[in-house]
Amino acid sequence: RRRGRPHMMAVSLVVYFLLAPTVAALGVVRLAQHRTQARDLDPRQAGRRYGRLMLVPWVVYGLNVLAIGTTLASPSSSFAPLLYGAWGTAVVVTVGLLPILLIGLVARSWAMSLGHPAGSIRVGVVVRGWLAQVVAFVITLAGIFGAFALWGPVPGAGAAVVLLGINLATYQDLFRWIWNTAPLPDGEEGQRLRALLATAGISVRRILVIPASVGAAPNAYVSGVFSSRRYLFVAERLLRDLPPDEVEAVVAHEIGHLHHRHVAWLGLAAIVTSVTAAAGFVGLVSVATRGMSDAVRRPLFGLAGAGTVLATLYVTRRLSRRFEFEADDFAARVTRGSLPAARR
Repeated sequence: RRRGRPHMMAVSLVVYFLLAPTVAALGVVRLAQHRTQARDLDPRQAGRRYGRLMLVPWVVYGLNVLAIGTTLASPSSSFAPLLYGAWGTAVVVTVGLLPILLIGLVARSWAMSLGHPAGSIRVGVVVRGWLAQVVAFVITLAGIFGAFALWGPVPGAGAAVVLLGINLATYQDLFRWIWNTAPLPDGEEGQRLRALLATAGISVRRILVIPASVGAAPNAYVSGVFSSRRYLFVAERLLRDLPPDEVEAVVAHEIGHLHHRHVAWLGLAAIVTSVTAAAGFVGLVSVATRGMSDAVRRPLFGLAGAGTVLATLYVTRRLSRRFEFEADDFAARVTRGSLPAARR
């Protein structure tokens, strides 16, 4: 019986951890749908008015991560052995990221009921996107864990920066797999977009088309830090449904991100902010709780981790907003007019 209790408790924690954010997301969606029908709102009004309610499941998820992470890390916890070794940590993190997929699927169902483009994205694409994030994150985490264990804090920190850089430089290859892309043919559309790239003085490795069958919205994306690893992703629906001037405006906006090196700056900002914030928060907690018991120190270190994530999100969101305006300005200059960009 004693041996069975930790296993039953582990199963109960996992079930609660998976279900609590998902149930919260379902509750938000049902409430939003009910109010949308009662007030006879159109999809755009409903999305603007009730979209912020989707923060609720994320708050639940964050509190669960903090609470259960503190429980797992406690020396007296029967779950502490789960964190011994890189792959044990990787398994825990994989389970820890599963609610992100579940919340995403619930949000997709709401978008589908509103007729929002995000609702047309295939479930397989959502799942592949989550798997790509898990693989990239877990491999990186396992590598960092192993580097710290083998080489100590200073070389481990250097290995962490290197692994994060590799992750940033190669993630676009996973993006190709997520969206099942294919190269843009050398037709009229391809020649026009390549001419636009040449006019802007930007080179990419390949222009890839996201097929309409996966449900992607009419949009475009860029990925990659180095010119030899850059990709321009263009949705088939963008090429099919929008007139040429609007297609050029959307693509010019994305080229603007490459011109100003926004992908690299965002990645660098995320690394610098996370490392600096973590060092500052951990140092502050270490000094403030010196001589106190682990029961007091560990929850505070958990809060330090949460503060690091929030600081990184804040900095990257502020930078991203600024970068969007810079890309819009670049697109207006390249296309010699702001009307197509305004319609976009």
